[in-house]
Amino acid sequence: MEESTNWNVVEYAYDEYQLHELCADLRKRLGRRFRPFSQAQERAVSDKQLYEMILQKQLAHTGHAGLRSHVDNAAIKKDGKSLRFIKQDQSKVSGISAKPIDALVAASMSNAECQRLNLG
Repeated sequence: MEESTNWNVVEYAYDEYQLHELCADLRKRLGRRFRPFSQAQERAVSDKQLYEMILQKQLAHTGHAGLRSHVDNAAIKKDGKSLRFIKQDQSKVSGISAKPIDALVAASMSNAECQRLNLG
């Protein structure tokens, strides 16, 4: 894992279900702070928070092509007061999502962590 010298990384938030072993190893080897981020309740809260911040023009992005395509690949699923970003297209190519939304999910998680750590 190569860290950029352009950023002051405070912690790494990760999907514990998918990345527990990898992040536990990186935590030990690098001595960095890693925090599991629930893809259930925490994601529902963070997705709604990001969505509302964008609508209220409290947050914007530079138009980065990768993030733009992941936003375009997403749909919103509302369930009562809950909101979640989901893939519009569930098709896969060689087991990998044909139209990923990972950059949007990462933006949602990182925004929530910045708010939680009062970095925003």
